[in-house]
Amino acid sequence: MHGLQKLGVLGGLGSISKVAGFFGSIGIPISPVVAWIITFLEIVGGALLIFGVTTRIITVLLMTDMIVALALVHIKQGWFASELALVLLVGLLAVFLERKKDVRMVAF
Repeated sequence: MHGLQKLGVLGGLGSISKVAGFFGSIGIPISPVVAWIITFLEIVGGALLIFGVTTRIITVLLMTDMIVALALVHIKQGWFASELALVLLVGLLAVFLERKKDVRMVAF
């Protein structure tokens, strides 16, 4: 959902250029490139996670995304701005720690 918001599909910042501008304003280098990478990760990585494809790799990448978001944005805004990111981080950690090779959210 956050990836789609970055593209303006579901509201959010409305465009990838605004996301890149925001990333630049908080000190992320090469923010236009990072904005596209994070958007791609959140859309495609989220779909791969739902279908249980490469879950270990995807969870590590998405956990990194959440840790950076918490450190640079959410923690500074207080608990209520951080709680969703923390819940997502814990959920991703649970999927990562699952002993099965791939965990599917959808049964085929």
